Amino acid sequence: MSKSGPRKFNVDRDWFERLYLVDLMPTPHLAREIGCCNEHVNFLARKFGIPVRPRQREAVKRDHLRLNMDEVKRLYLEEMMPCSGIAKIMGCEGSAINRRLKDAGVNLRHHNDTKRGKPAKHRIDIDPDLVAKLYAEPNASGQTVADKFGVSRQVVDRILRESGISKKPLGETRDYWGANSPNWNPDITDEERQSRRDIAAQKDWRAKIFARDGHTCQKCRDSKGGNLNAHHIVPHCANKAIAWRLDNGVTLCVQCHRTFHSTYGLKRCGPSDLQEFLS
Repeated sequence: MSKSGPRKFNVDRDWFERLYLVDLMPTPHLAREIGCCNEHVNFLARKFGIPVRPRQREAVKRDHLRLNMDEVKRLYLEEMMPCSGIAKIMGCEGSAINRRLKDAGVNLRHHNDTKRGKPAKHRIDIDPDLVAKLYAEPNASGQTVADKFGVSRQVVDRILRESGISKKPLGETRDYWGANSPNWNPDITDEERQSRRDIAAQKDWRAKIFARDGHTCQKCRDSKGGNLNAHHIVPHCANKAIAWRLDNGVTLCVQCHRTFHSTYGLKRCGPSDLQEFLS
C-alpha cells in the first residue's frame, strides 16, 4: 500500500498577500479559508517571499469583517443601540463592533447611557395632583403618602420631584409632640401633665448628683462610666416638691440600684431604707 504524499493547496499569491499583509487577517482565520493549519500559513508566506508577521497585537489589530461603518455609526449614535444589538444585525460579536467604533474615533458611551432617558419597564405612576394634596396636609411625609397608595417612598419622592415640589424639613413631617404623639393620653388633665417629671430638670439634677458623689456608687464604690444611676431617696411620686433637691439624691450603680428597689420596693422606700442599705 503506497503512502499518500503531502497535501497540496492551490493558493493564489496575490489573494494570499492581500489577506495576509493588507487586511491583516489573523492566521487562524486565514488557515480556515485555505483549509490548512496555522503553521502552513507561515510556510506559504515564506514560499511566496512574504515576510512572516511577528506575533504582536499590532499584527492582528483588524479582523476580516466587512462592516458598513456608516450604518454601524448611525445605529450607535442616532438609534442609541448597544454594541450587542448592532452585532446581532451585522452577524458578529459585540466586541468587534466595540473595536471598530474605537478605530473609527467614535467616543464610546458608558453602558448605562444606552438606557438613560428611557422610561422604566415597571414604572408606577400616580396622580401627581392627589399626591401633592396629600403631601401638603399637616405632618404628612413621603412615607405616609406612600403607605396610602401602597407603594414605596421612592415612588412618591420621584413624583414630587417631577412636579417641582420641594421636600418638607424633617421636623415638619415628624411633629409627634402633644396630641400628635402615639402615646398621647387624652384622659389626663393639663395640671396632671405639668406635675409630671420635668426631663430638663431631671437631667440637670442627675449631673449634679454625680458630680457631688465623685461619679462613684455610694454602696460598692463602682466608678465605671455609663454604669451609674441617680437614685431618689424620697420617691418622685411620693413628694414632687422635693424631687429635684440635691439632698434627695444619691449615686448608685445599676446593680446596686436594682438590688435596693427589689429589697425595699419602688414607691414606699425612704431615707431609713437607704441608710440601712448603705450600712
